[in-house]
Amino acid sequence: MSKPAVAIMHYSAPPVIGGVEAVIAAHVRALSHAGYPVAVLAGRGDAAALDARAEFIRIPELDSLGSAGTSAALLGGRVPREFGALVGQARAALAPPLARFDVVIVHNIFFKHFNLPLTAALWRLLEDQALPGCISWGHDFSWTSPSSRKAVYDEYPWDLLRKRHPDVTYVVVSARRQDELAGLFGCGRRRYRSSTTAWSPTLCWDSRRRATSWRSTWASTIAHLCC
Repeated sequence: MSKPAVAIMHYSAPPVIGGVEAVIAAHVRALSHAGYPVAVLAGRGDAAALDARAEFIRIPELDSLGSAGTSAALLGGRVPREFGALVGQARAALAPPLARFDVVIVHNIFFKHFNLPLTAALWRLLEDQALPGCISWGHDFSWTSPSSRKAVYDEYPWDLLRKRHPDVTYVVVSARRQDELAGLFGCGRRRYRSSTTAWSPTLCWDSRRRATSWRSTWASTIAHLCC
């Protein structure tokens, strides 16, 4: 049986410098070394900065550096007139490449306010059952971050950033984030486990070819948020 194809998604990828980008590079190396077909989908990045066995797919709609006018309106708590069109544009750009993959690891997009049309587009894909084996990897959250809390509001689309989807597996990066996400989702902390950055991937599948568990050789186990 062939190994599942894995897509890793973020606003940007190496050589862009950042903590999430460094984690993505580590994940790409681990997956590639283990024999998984892996691709990185991002708005910015370069294949030359990734493991040679990985594919890089640039999708401009993934970039966090979108329209200045749209970003300013959303930061001010106003949903701009073009928001719905931008959501549809992002969904249309993502659907064809995502159809190639069995698992999609989404870094931070479900939790950060940097590209809300993209977040809403991912929710539409989930509702259409077009986002397979989705794993949401949370590094931090706009709703709990002191520097970002003022940029989110108690209405759509900002409320998507604290909303749990039943078809998504959630992974967090630390015990602290564990507590924060449990609070956002209203779930008991004991149902959550956190991950480390470096891990050895073993992807298990059930009869419906859905990702069911990750196992790590490190003391801290890569775990799923299942609540």
